[in-house]
Amino acid sequence: MWECLKVIYLTFWESQEHPGSLANLSKLTNRTNVTIAAKKFQQADEFLRHALEAHLTASLLTFLNISSVSADISSDQSTVTELRLHQTAERFANQVLSAPTDEDKKDADHMYNFHRSFLQMALLYEDLRDAIKHEDGPRIIQHWRMWLLYFLASKRTNYNSEAANLLANLKADFSKWLSYIVTHNRTVNSSGRPGHGKAIDMAVEHHNLVIKTALRSSGGNLTLHHLKMISLAAHMLHDAAVLCDEEVFATHNGTRHQSSKAEKDIQMMVSSLIDSRATCRISQRTLPSNRCFTTPERKGYDIALSKQWLAKFLKKEELHLDEDKSTDEDHEEIDFLQDNET
Repeated sequence: MWECLKVIYLTFWESQEHPGSLANLSKLTNRTNVTIAAKKFQQADEFLRHALEAHLTASLLTFLNISSVSADISSDQSTVTELRLHQTAERFANQVLSAPTDEDKKDADHMYNFHRSFLQMALLYEDLRDAIKHEDGPRIIQHWRMWLLYFLASKRTNYNSEAANLLANLKADFSKWLSYIVTHNRTVNSSGRPGHGKAIDMAVEHHNLVIKTALRSSGGNLTLHHLKMISLAAHMLHDAAVLCDEEVFATHNGTRHQSSKAEKDIQMMVSSLIDSRATCRISQRTLPSNRCFTTPERKGYDIALSKQWLAKFLKKEELHLDEDKSTDEDHEEIDFLQDNET
């Protein structure tokens, strides 16, 4: 999930003068802890979700012909029904979110295409988070199909190879039993509560952080036995830290905006998007850098169909197969080390 977040930042960061770009919105709201590299997951994830809410709100206001967030939209409440709200949401989704792109046309609006592409990709990221939280393996696999194109477009070589490998194995190589295991064993829920699933790789990284923190405090007492005991106790160390936080009433920043500061930031973003008309269609408009915008799906699809990428991918897999070959002596040495740990 973190890699998907990084891909969004790489695709939509742009310059600070580009209305609606992540760089522009971070400068507007003084989010100095957010960068294009998205190295701090918590801050990058929170800011992306704030930017998504702003883009979505501004786009919906434009769709409803409402001039600003503070505009008076009071009406007869009797005319607002659940059916009308559903119909409005459906029209918005069909006409804005899923409408065909016009990037190949001469009068294309590349600023609007940038905004809409960000909406689509950020909403896809939100759905991936939801699929992981609810441990929906088949839905996560469907995401890999789409994110493969995004990995290709952003030149994330390792991840596009992993995604291609996974999809090819599920389709043509794995048995039904192994495909089922790979599909449904992608998350872990250590709390046991519904809606609290985590990606296994992220859970592992959390435990690695606990282990590394303990090891840094070990100083010269660090031995292989000490390392092994700390790694086995990682769950208990984490639970102890959580308990201590609760006892001293410690608070942490969540991924949702809790403060009025965040609400003000989102309103500032919405106003900026509406004032710059980033959510409106304007014929023959280019990006501020005077260039056209190509959607990441289009970029990724073109790369996936190229013979050059396929040749590099197959060659890379051959090298991996050669590197993975190990002898019986290698396994015996590993077993010997494990049996003689003190």
